[in-house]
Amino acid sequence: MPFSDETLQFLFEVRINDSRIWFRENHDRYERHVITPVRELIDSLAPTMLAIDPQLTIDGRVGRCISRINRDTRFTKNKELYRDVVWISFVREKHAELPEFFFEISARGLRWGCGWYCAPKDTVDTLRDMVLADAPLWREAENAIAEDSCLELFGDRYKRTRHPQADEVKRKWLDMKDFCVMGVSADIDMLFSAELPEWLGREFQKLKPVYELFLAAKLLSKGRETL
Repeated sequence: MPFSDETLQFLFEVRINDSRIWFRENHDRYERHVITPVRELIDSLAPTMLAIDPQLTIDGRVGRCISRINRDTRFTKNKELYRDVVWISFVREKHAELPEFFFEISARGLRWGCGWYCAPKDTVDTLRDMVLADAPLWREAENAIAEDSCLELFGDRYKRTRHPQADEVKRKWLDMKDFCVMGVSADIDMLFSAELPEWLGREFQKLKPVYELFLAAKLLSKGRETL
C-alpha cells in the first residue's frame, strides 16, 4: 500500500488535535495510512540496507525501525503529545551511540541522511583526527557529499574556527560540534511515487562512504586511534 494524501492528512490532524482520545478514535487510519506503507517501504529497502551493512537491524515495528508518533513529555517543556512526522531508521543497535540511516516524512517535505541524533564527544574527536590526517575514509565521504547536490553536512557549528590553518573543506568538518549528512526535498510527489523505494535505496547507497566514516570513528574512538 503506497503513501497517499491520507498519510499526510493524518499527520496534520494528529498534531492539530493532540489528543489521546482523538488518536484512539483514529488509530485505524494511523495503521492503514502511516504504519502499513512505512512497513512496506522498510521491506523494500531491506536488501539494499543489508548490502551496505549486514549488521543493520531490519525490523518493521514501532520503536525499532519505525519512530513512535507519541512524544515523551516527561523531561521537556514542550508538552505536545504527538508528532506530525514519521521516520524510519536503520542502525546496528538502538541506543548504542552508533550512526544510522534515516528517512523522515511530513507535510513539509522529505528528509533523509546518515548521522547521529547526538554524536558522542570521543567519537567527534576521533572523526576530527581522521579529517586532520586526511584519512581515505574521510576523503571518500567528502567526495560523496560533493558529488550529490542534495546532500549537505548538518550539525551545530562553532562560531569561531578552531583550525584556522586548515583548508576550507577540512574546516567545514573540523568546526562541527556533531555530524549529520542530510538531504532535504519539498517534492512531496516523490512520496506517492512507485519509484520511492528505488530512489531512496540509491540515496542510501550514495551515503555508504559517510556511514563507513562515521562507523569507523565510533569504533576507533574507544582507543582514540586514527586512520
